[in-house]
Amino acid sequence: MTITTTRRPRTRARRSGYVVAVLVNLILAWLIAVWPGWDVVPFLTEETTEVLPFVYASITTGVLVNLVYVADDRPPVKATGELVNALVGFVSVTRIWQIFPFDLGQWAGWDWLIYIALALGAFGTAIGAIVQVVTLVRIALGQQGERL
Repeated sequence: MTITTTRRPRTRARRSGYVVAVLVNLILAWLIAVWPGWDVVPFLTEETTEVLPFVYASITTGVLVNLVYVADDRPPVKATGELVNALVGFVSVTRIWQIFPFDLGQWAGWDWLIYIALALGAFGTAIGAIVQVVTLVRIALGQQGERL
């Protein structure tokens, strides 16, 4: 049996990626809140204001988690951050599903596509959370090794 291991990218490369993620999230928050703002998007309804706190929570979590990674991205820290990020993302996607702040106008019959995308997002974040819990358990049991 052959075991192949993958090496983690160098610390500088990882930290650069975390900084880029922080910047992308901050730009996204600025685009939604300041300019041009969410209200210029023609298919978003007034109910969007009900989901914005969840969207901002998700963006803020992404920023904070990546800032922590810049300082410390050891496997247990990374798995914990990814778990928190997945859980906040799951709550956000679920709330968007519940409120459904979209009006597709003449394309109203296609709402199911957005529901499918939201369902896939919820499913993906739930699976991501489960994976991170398993990762944390494996780390706690000393079984993870250098895979992360």
